[in-house]
Amino acid sequence: MRCIGIRHRVKQTKDGEARPTQMVMYEDDQYTSYELEDDNAELDFVRGRFPVAFRAINETDNLTDFSPRHIKWRTVRKDEDTSKLNAAHTRKVEGKLQVATKVPTNYDGLKSGDVVGMSMGGSGDRFAYALSKVGESVGATVYRLPPFELKRMRVVDAKDEDAKLLAILVRDRRGLFHETTAVTRRIISVRECQALRIDAPEGSDRLRAAPAEGDDRTRVLHRGRFRGVGHRGSVW
Repeated sequence: MRCIGIRHRVKQTKDGEARPTQMVMYEDDQYTSYELEDDNAELDFVRGRFPVAFRAINETDNLTDFSPRHIKWRTVRKDEDTSKLNAAHTRKVEGKLQVATKVPTNYDGLKSGDVVGMSMGGSGDRFAYALSKVGESVGATVYRLPPFELKRMRVVDAKDEDAKLLAILVRDRRGLFHETTAVTRRIISVRECQALRIDAPEGSDRLRAAPAEGDDRTRVLHRGRFRGVGHRGSVW
């Protein structure tokens, strides 16, 4: 069993600093940590396609075999001989030529037996929804801890350690948590649709009733995030 603690990302702290989603995993007394920079990285983890290891690119590699956002690139120097570059491994970004340098060799993501611990509320609710929904099909479970309990359990007021603390608590003190179920997801759906209604311009076609559990409209819940499969806009 792998116990996963997640501290959802903060787009901007009071000091103007962005903090990615932190993830700590305990398995057999060993732990691994990841940082998920954005919505797409979270989506990759939910779908089991979060890249965790890379290799140097080969001349025979076909880049269409990899997700574009998983390919690592470097900018070609002005004095570099571009005739030696594989044209199929280059691209132009804002007028600058880039060449692919690395592609993924190993991926990680939600899998059977995973137990996920998160804090309840805030922007992390949408990630919890996605993990819970996919978890039903792969055999993983998501639990959320009330923020006052998380604050109470901190030895020091260090939020940067929350992911590790949540992983330990969901392993050793699971009774403090609430399982994220279909009913929980329905509540999150209603709350998100209410937020869409509040944010939408008057007369906008974005004003919709809350979708039922399993309705495809849950794919456009995420307030502009993960729209469709693998892009911006859904809670899957």
